Amino acid sequence: MNPDTSSTLTITRTFAASRVRLFDAWTNPNSITGWWGPKDFTLLLNERDLKPGGRWRMGMTRQGEKAVSGGVYREITPPARLVMTHAWEDVDGHLEPPETLVTITLAERDDQTEMVFVQTGFDDAPTRDGHRGGWNEAFDALAGALARATTTAGHDHEN
Repeated sequence: MNPDTSSTLTITRTFAASRVRLFDAWTNPNSITGWWGPKDFTLLLNERDLKPGGRWRMGMTRQGEKAVSGGVYREITPPARLVMTHAWEDVDGHLEPPETLVTITLAERDDQTEMVFVQTGFDDAPTRDGHRGGWNEAFDALAGALARATTTAGHDHEN
C-alpha cells in the first residue's frame, strides 16, 4: 500500500549559482522581487522580518486578481536551510487555513546548487498540485534572475 502523499509537495531544482547567492535570493528583499510569484504576476507587497519568529508577507497581482500570502520564519540557517510557514490571506488580511510548512534546503553540487523545496500540510492533492505549478513558474523566474545576475557580475563565488 502506498502512503498518502497528497499533503506534501517536493520540488528539486539545480541552479547555476552558489548557495550564498541562492539563499540571498530567498531572503534579501531586493533579490526576491526579481522572481517571486507565478508567471505574469506583478509583485505589489514585500515585507519580511528575517529572524526566527519573524513574519513575512508577499502580495502579487495579475489582471485584477490579487493574492497575498504570509507566514512566520521558523528556522534560518545561512546559506543552507530556510523553514517558514505559508498561508493565503483572506480579503480582511487574515491568514486562512491550511497553514503549510515550507522547508528549503540548499546543497552545493560542483559549481551549482541543488535546492530541495518541500511544502507540507496541504488538505488535498488538487491544492498541492496548484501550488506545484505556481512554484515551478517562480523557480523558472528565479533561474533567469540568477543567470542575469551572474552575467552582470561576470562571476559567481561564495565567501
